[in-house]
Amino acid sequence: MLALLGVRRLLVHPPSSTERPDLGGALRLGTSLLALVAGLSLGPATGWAWWASALVALGFLGLYGFWLDQGRRERAGRPVLVAPSSLRLPSVRLGLLMAVLLFAGYGAFSYEYSMLTQVGLGLTPVQSGLALTAFAGTFVLAGLHMPGIMSRFGERTMELAAVLLCAGLTLLGVASWFAQGKSVAIWVGCFEVLGVLLGAAQASQYGPLVGTVMAAVPHRVAGLAGGLFTTAQQASLGLGIATIGGVFGTLAPRLGWERAFAVALGVQLITTVLFWVLARRLRSRPRACGTVLAPGVSTGRRHSIDHIPARGRRLDQSRTCRVPLTCPRSACALSRQQNSSQQKETSRCDQDDHYAQAS
Repeated sequence: MLALLGVRRLLVHPPSSTERPDLGGALRLGTSLLALVAGLSLGPATGWAWWASALVALGFLGLYGFWLDQGRRERAGRPVLVAPSSLRLPSVRLGLLMAVLLFAGYGAFSYEYSMLTQVGLGLTPVQSGLALTAFAGTFVLAGLHMPGIMSRFGERTMELAAVLLCAGLTLLGVASWFAQGKSVAIWVGCFEVLGVLLGAAQASQYGPLVGTVMAAVPHRVAGLAGGLFTTAQQASLGLGIATIGGVFGTLAPRLGWERAFAVALGVQLITTVLFWVLARRLRSRPRACGTVLAPGVSTGRRHSIDHIPARGRRLDQSRTCRVPLTCPRSACALSRQQNSSQQKETSRCDQDDHYAQAS
């Protein structure tokens, strides 16, 4: 209700095109994801009944048809929800895989925590929420200080966050495994302590992800890549619950809630290691001109442009290609332009002196 009331205060931007948005594509995408997530969620609980397998198959077929339709609409110049051409950029592909791994793990972790604390340990919803205080509070504080964190660690922020998250998941998994059959207060106490590490690590993964990937793609496709990330984020949350959460739900009756949670954390540990590998590959990719750096992200290169005048450092906002100030090629280009102007000015002055002496 508050969001609806605040809509009237937003700035209205007239559409650049009179064409209608792809409502059919949105319906096709939503239906396909619903069938896929429902099939993956209910499949393990029903022993993979035929209708659950059919839902998964229909979901994949629907997504494939949606992808083909988006490609046809893009080639025809019509509005699309997801632009297949943007996936040709390696940075976008890496970023999408990182988003899938991150949000699938986060969605599964949230689901497993609520099931463990309320069903397995017998906590009330209020007690379960209060036990998240350290985790949630650290997540919020780290998010508020993210510009300073990124200024300190630069493009290595996500790699370091993945390492911290691996450590936290390992410690929490070991604590959960050995807390089986013991007092509930022991597990809750361990989670409260480790929640500080987990909250800071996940916030440091989530915060820089989109900005760092957007900094590695040309400005002209930034909007299309942002749409891909939004779609991947929403889909991955449900898929994480259906897959990793499904493993947790299947193992809980056999191993016990705490040990099933430890095994699920081991699966999330694998996805976090893969996230670290992809973050390292993304950082090592050469940054092309025509990209926009995320706020607070440093390239780590030692090229200085202090010798360039302030008026020469300003970006021309009318250009389609906007080059980051820290890009070495932009610095060199501006330096060559300044030197050329100085040489022309010196040559003109020498000519004036020569004419004055001749006269």
